[in-house]
Amino acid sequence: MFENYLGQPAIFEAFCGMMVRHEVLALEVSANPALYLLQVDEAHQRFALQEAAANGGIPFDQAWKTLQGG
Repeated sequence: MFENYLGQPAIFEAFCGMMVRHEVLALEVSANPALYLLQVDEAHQRFALQEAAANGGIPFDQAWKTLQGG
């Protein structure tokens, strides 16, 4: 539900902070990026997927490709 509010800077920052502390969330976001990140611009999408990859998610390149529909 909170993904609808990720366009708000404070919410996005908290969301990324949660991924740093919760590997399961990092994995979920990186495996299903369209579910969480379609509401934000490309720079924020990249940042979130890089954070996810660095904290237990799938590799950035793979998550980015998934987000792009590939």
